[in-house]
Amino acid sequence: MSFKAEGENIVINIPDYDESAEVQKQLNEKERNENEEKRIAAENTRKSNENSRIAAENTRVKEHEEMKKEINKISNEVKNINLIPGPNGKSSYEIALEKGFVGTVEEYLESLKGRDGQDGPQGPQGEPGQEGEKGEPGVNGKDGTNGQDGHTPEKGIDYFTEEEKTEMVNEVVSKVNEDIGLILDEINGEVV
Repeated sequence: MSFKAEGENIVINIPDYDESAEVQKQLNEKERNENEEKRIAAENTRKSNENSRIAAENTRVKEHEEMKKEINKISNEVKNINLIPGPNGKSSYEIALEKGFVGTVEEYLESLKGRDGQDGPQGPQGEPGQEGEKGEPGVNGKDGTNGQDGHTPEKGIDYFTEEEKTEMVNEVVSKVNEDIGLILDEINGEVV
């Protein structure tokens, strides 16, 4: 705002109020606030996801440790089982006699042989013979066609990392120990 004297009059100059600029300023501020809120929400989501991942990993590690303890416990229980030997089983010859086979042990064993199999693969190449006389050179042959590209090995199909191999072995051991637990349960059920 400015004042200026013109003769007996005083002129007051008041600049125009730009309402649209003020509205734009408020909209820009609102947009900045909304963007900041979105950024904070995204960061909180990222942190929450990371915390969930860490919690899941901790749970997996804890379950793994508990499984190892259980395997050791079962292993110790298996070592301490006092097995009672059962009676000797029958031979296959004795069972064959019960099922109607007539003949001696030798005849029984001979009856187990199957028909002759197919011819086996060709044997290894023999020793080379003496070198013969040199012959006349032959004509050059035609170029062959290009061969197909070789196979690129694929991880998980053609080869495995040491970590994957270890994981597969651990899964097998876990399954075997599970089966041992079932066998122990059956044995304990029969003994009681």
